[in-house]
Amino acid sequence: MVKYGAIIDTVNSNGKTALTYAAAQGHTKVVKYLLKSGATTQSRNPNNALGYAMRNHHLKILKLLLREINRKDTLTIACAFITAVELNNKKLAAKFLRKFDCVNNTCKS
Repeated sequence: MVKYGAIIDTVNSNGKTALTYAAAQGHTKVVKYLLKSGATTQSRNPNNALGYAMRNHHLKILKLLLREINRKDTLTIACAFITAVELNNKKLAAKFLRKFDCVNNTCKS
């Protein structure tokens, strides 16, 4: 569909994109395709692709998404960190803090 001009980051009435759904369902090949086609990891929805990948333990997808996140995308980073804390996953929460050099609620670019 992207090949024929579909807008890759179209958001439905629930605020979710194709990337969100693919990540939630564990469709690694679809996530790769969407990212390669320009899908953004940025999301104002706290239930974003990264959050769903964590909640559903889709580790391959989580790694793909983490590579794509822009360090300045503080909203997605914050949502991911909060999700890790909510899941009581201290190891993953610590990884977010290390990966994005976040200290005292600020992230260095």
